[in-house]
Amino acid sequence: MHGLMSYQRFGRARSLRSDRALARARLLCSDRAEHAFGCCVTTLFELLSDDSRFLRKAFRKEESISKKYLSKKVSTFSSSGIWTLTSS
Repeated sequence: MHGLMSYQRFGRARSLRSDRALARARLLCSDRAEHAFGCCVTTLFELLSDDSRFLRKAFRKEESISKKYLSKKVSTFSSSGIWTLTSS
C-alpha cells in the first residue's frame, strides 16, 4: 500500500504519515496544556505561601473591612422571635 490506507467510510485514501502527524500534534497540544496548568498551579502556590505579600495584604484588608462592619449596629434575632438592634 506504500503508506496509503483506504477509508471506505469517507471514500478517500489518506496517508498514514498524516495520521502520525495528527497524533503528534494532539500530543504536543496536551503537553502545552499541562505546562500552562502547571504554571497556574505554581502561581497559586506562590500566592498561598507564607512569604506571599499579596496574601498577607489581602487578609489585612479583609480584617479592616470586618472590623469596620462589626463596629456598626448589628441586628440579632432573639429566641422569643423579636429582632433587636444592638450597637457595638
